[in-house]
Amino acid sequence: MLRTDVGDTGAPPRPPVVGAHAVAAVVAARGTHFARLGRPAIVNGSAGLVVTSPRGPTGVIGFTIVAGRILAIDLIANPGKLQRV
Repeated sequence: MLRTDVGDTGAPPRPPVVGAHAVAAVVAARGTHFARLGRPAIVNGSAGLVVTSPRGPTGVIGFTIVAGRILAIDLIANPGKLQRV
């Protein structure tokens, strides 16, 4: 599952993407550009990434991992929340 919080950007809420193939397709289509900007981080006590630009963080990604497999990916891109990162 991929959950995205874009929050106060004015964009409508995105429904979660469910299923390994669907999530992989979204990540491949949208995430490739941002991959080089990601830095490993601990997010809420688990594996994650912080995506940065010269202006500061543009996203925080947290992974829920169970038995060595990614069960969920949570992307926070809400500028209001990112101000606290």
